[in-house]
Amino acid sequence: MLPLPVSCVLWHVSGSGLVVAVAASEALAGRTTGLLGKRADGTIDPVRFTLLWPYHVGLRAKLALQRRFSSEPSFDQVTPDHYIGAWPSEQNLVPTVHPAVLDVTCELPLQLAPPAYLNLAVWDTHAPTPAQIDQGVQWAMQQRAAGRPILVHCAHGHGRSATVLGAILIAEGVAKGAADAEAVMKAERPRVRLNRRQRAALKQWVAEREGAKQEGGSGRKGGFQPHLDTMAEQDMEELPPALDSTDVLEMVLDKLKVNDLAAAAQVSRHWRAASLAADSAWRAAFEVGLAYSGLDQTQRAVDPSVSATPAWSLDSGGVW
Repeated sequence: MLPLPVSCVLWHVSGSGLVVAVAASEALAGRTTGLLGKRADGTIDPVRFTLLWPYHVGLRAKLALQRRFSSEPSFDQVTPDHYIGAWPSEQNLVPTVHPAVLDVTCELPLQLAPPAYLNLAVWDTHAPTPAQIDQGVQWAMQQRAAGRPILVHCAHGHGRSATVLGAILIAEGVAKGAADAEAVMKAERPRVRLNRRQRAALKQWVAEREGAKQEGGSGRKGGFQPHLDTMAEQDMEELPPALDSTDVLEMVLDKLKVNDLAAAAQVSRHWRAASLAADSAWRAAFEVGLAYSGLDQTQRAVDPSVSATPAWSLDSGGVW
């Protein structure tokens, strides 16, 4: 049996890991970015650090080892005034031009003295919200107006930071859209890779921005949801479980690049015809099964529990 102090430390380590894993889950990540105690000025609350020290210490040790053995530089220059990089744990890991720092992490402290600083708290592998992206873009535009270059960083400089910097490049006219912005960044930092959530968030921000322009520049429309662009990012195998027929039809139209209303109506008619044909096929198969098992019309009349209508038919309101 392990000594009590050792057991307590091990329980603390495992408990901290479990708490952080749950907090960073898909369901909770948007509401738990303050768990680790990071403040708006980039410092970590000492009490939170003490409570979750195994995670803080382990993460920083992991990043230090990666930095020591990785061939990737701490930061890369994307344009003359825009830099992207990993968490700068010391001053010599940032450009010598003393850039303003836009930090897209909730788990790592600020250990520099930049001329200006903004923190957008986001868990690793997750995406900033369109509102956070917009905040970062507006702040970056202000820094650029003041003549300051900008360093956008997350833990590794691949995902969260690239999502925000991509929006900045679009807003400043360096890139034409989400895909172009990602290509511009990858050209200078090849390991940049937005995951599905991050790419969808950037596309949503672009769509809301374009929607605001079409409304006469009156501001962002909070209720706008670019559903088709988001769904197009998912493979058929990754469909969410709660899709209804309207969602599926919209996705099919998007996959087929159907933009014309008449063409959409034609696809809709084919869709309905296919649905009815499939329903008829199920009914026929069900009747054959009944006949094969000896459950003929006479037996159904005797036993009312035997139904001639399959539970998955369109008439029953189920999913066939």
